[in-house]
Amino acid sequence: MPPIKKLFVSCDGAAFYARTKFPFSMPNLEALSICSREQVVNTPMVNSKFLHLKVLNIIIGGHAYDLLSLVSFFDSSPSLETFTLNVNHCLYCKDTVTKWNYHLDLRTVPEHHHDKLKHVEIINFSSAKSLIEFTCHILLSTRSLERLTLDTTLGFSRCSASESGECLPMRKDALAEAHRTLLVVQTYIKPNVFPTVELKALGPYRRRHVKLSLYY
Repeated sequence: MPPIKKLFVSCDGAAFYARTKFPFSMPNLEALSICSREQVVNTPMVNSKFLHLKVLNIIIGGHAYDLLSLVSFFDSSPSLETFTLNVNHCLYCKDTVTKWNYHLDLRTVPEHHHDKLKHVEIINFSSAKSLIEFTCHILLSTRSLERLTLDTTLGFSRCSASESGECLPMRKDALAEAHRTLLVVQTYIKPNVFPTVELKALGPYRRRHVKLSLYY
């Protein structure tokens, strides 16, 4: 049987299982997609490596999950080039960052520098503290990064392409969170962006709720 190079896995707790088992059972993986909508256990820091992994896509949820623990996948993937994260959990968690909380202490983890990662996209980006910490870690530890896209929406167009521009309704609290998150990006993310990195912060357009590209 030829070695497995591409894999999609979907189940509760998939992130923990993939990180602890796949480096041993599937050492030749080049593209990995993980869907874990109810992740309870944080991703552990272990010594095993995804030596050939180039593309990593993660859909993850769970109110108790610490998104900063996803750093474990970065530290184990020296060949990673493209990373996409879709945060499928409640945006309005208790532990959020606000633009006006200037004295907030963001956690850090030891930096493991990456020389091949070029493109990172985070969908459903919010003001969750652990998500801000994870994003800052990517910026500070990745010398090769070319583009970072932070999408405060669900990642798909809600409006038709017709002249009427009809849009799906968007809840007021979701709109408020998206605009608050854009302010958080300005305060906490932008200062860590190197001049060589293209930062896109995508938010809801005031009139038609389409995504608006903001270049910092």
